[in-house]
Amino acid sequence: NNEIPMIFDTSPCSKTFRSYLKIKNRNLNIYDSVEFIADKLLDNLAITKKEQRIAIHSTCSTTKMDLTDKLITIAKKCASEVYIPEDVTCCGFAGDRGFSHPELNESALINLQSEIKKQDCKSGYSSSRTCEIGLSLHSGIEYNSIIQLVNECSSQKNSDSN
Repeated sequence: NNEIPMIFDTSPCSKTFRSYLKIKNRNLNIYDSVEFIADKLLDNLAITKKEQRIAIHSTCSTTKMDLTDKLITIAKKCASEVYIPEDVTCCGFAGDRGFSHPELNESALINLQSEIKKQDCKSGYSSSRTCEIGLSLHSGIEYNSIIQLVNECSSQKNSDSN
């Protein structure tokens, strides 16, 4: 009955589910993890920034849902420097197709490792595990969920600090 929100930790899944509900004319309280963190969590957390440059990747679904700015906001709250690789607009993993056709991913990310090295990024974050797998394979750094970054950098705010 729309009382309990559904939170998806993988942006392609949240986008697909939202599209399905629109077709079925259903109105449910659905959040992508990026949206939920930015809109509901950040103001309620004490954040200690990582003193390092991180890379972020806005998935195709994140971009289509117009959540890239929220992803950047989250990253900037959690790290002293945030870099978005200029030559990467799509990771090329294409859902799970990168498992059976790794050349798609390799081709899409051909310049990523040199960019990451040049920018001295220590870690990377996104909102799709399959994208993170491909990005990790071709960047020289480990990519993980933006949820993990928030978890590493946050604690509950003290109620008397408001």
